[in-house]
Amino acid sequence: MPASTHPSSESKGRSPSLDMRARQKIYTRQRLIAAASNLFETKGYEATTVDDIVAEAGAARATFYLHFTGKPDIVGALADRIWADTEAKFAVWDVHAVLDGGPLDARAFRDARHPDSCVAQHS
Repeated sequence: MPASTHPSSESKGRSPSLDMRARQKIYTRQRLIAAASNLFETKGYEATTVDDIVAEAGAARATFYLHFTGKPDIVGALADRIWADTEAKFAVWDVHAVLDGGPLDARAFRDARHPDSCVAQHS
């Protein structure tokens, strides 16, 4: 295929390496948040250090500071994740209320914890 007709990443306005870097950045941030969550649960917030978090995540201290300003900042990110998960559960409950035409029940709560069962049940 001639070079002029071959679709390139430049013609799409993006570079595949930037996409890969963006994915890596998201993955690293998620690892840091997960590590902090585990450590806060097992050791407590006060006893957990940034060094503990990066060791658990397999990252460098400098990497932590590329993503967060400190422990309070990662707690904010963890809280955002918890709120997003909670909103998703309430959305499932709202689906049950509409589909079942009645109040929320124990089944709705169970399905909110296991959203795949809700989709299969109402498909």
